Amino acid sequence: MFYKLIRVLFILISSLIMLRFALPKLQAMQVSAKSFAMFSTVLPINANFFMYFTGGVELLIIILLLSSLFIKNIELKNRFQIIGYVLLFSTMIGAILIEQFVRPEPKAFLMTIALVLTTISISELSLLFQKNKIKD
Repeated sequence: MFYKLIRVLFILISSLIMLRFALPKLQAMQVSAKSFAMFSTVLPINANFFMYFTGGVELLIIILLLSSLFIKNIELKNRFQIIGYVLLFSTMIGAILIEQFVRPEPKAFLMTIALVLTTISISELSLLFQKNKIKD
C-alpha cells in the first residue's frame, strides 16, 4: 500500500511540476518567450518552435502519467508510464544541458527541479523495467 502511494505521489509531483512549466510555454508568456529567445541566440533553432515543442512534450508527459492512474489494464498502464518517464527523463537531461551550456548563468532552482525529476524518472523506469523482466 505504501509502495503504491509513493508511486502515485511521484506521478502527481512530476505532473504538477511539468504543468507549472508547460503552461507558460504554451501560452507564450513573457518569461518563457524571453528565455527561448535567448536560447536561440546560442542554438540554431527557431525560438517559438522550440518553446511550443517543449511545452507540448511537457503536456504529453502530464497526459501520459496522469492517465496511467486511471487505466486498469496493467500492460497498457505500464506502457503509458514507461513512455511518460522516458520523455520526462529526456526532457530533464535536455534542461540540465541547456542550463549548463546555453544559459549564461545556470539557475540553481531549475537545476534542482531537473535533478529531482531525473531521479524520479530513473527510479520509476528501473521499477517498471524490473516488473517487465519478472513478468517475462
